[in-house]
Amino acid sequence: MNYRKRCYESFITTHWNYTHSLSKEEFQLYAKVSKKRFKNILPIDKASRIIDVACGSGHFLYFLQKQGYVNTQGIDLSLEQIENAKKVGVKNYKKQIFSNIFLNIRKVSIWLLPMILSNI
Repeated sequence: MNYRKRCYESFITTHWNYTHSLSKEEFQLYAKVSKKRFKNILPIDKASRIIDVACGSGHFLYFLQKQGYVNTQGIDLSLEQIENAKKVGVKNYKKQIFSNIFLNIRKVSIWLLPMILSNI
């Protein structure tokens, strides 16, 4: 098994859990902070299609869904993070190979790629 695959498969248990609780309270705090940071740049239309690429445990998706956005999708390679997101109530989250996500690029209002851009 290569390093990248091993890292993605157990990222929460080997890295993330040391600095994050991944509790409902943590997601709620992130949503509160995100509301202040992003309120002026999010689309007014709550039906806008928003895709968060490499979204980890879904903190930003949780925030968007709490703000009433109904057409959000999160994509990540880590099944462990996807399962955690589901535990706190994040919807529309799946494991997907990134090369397949750009097929309907014109139908997306916002692409979020923070973790990808920060690791380039």
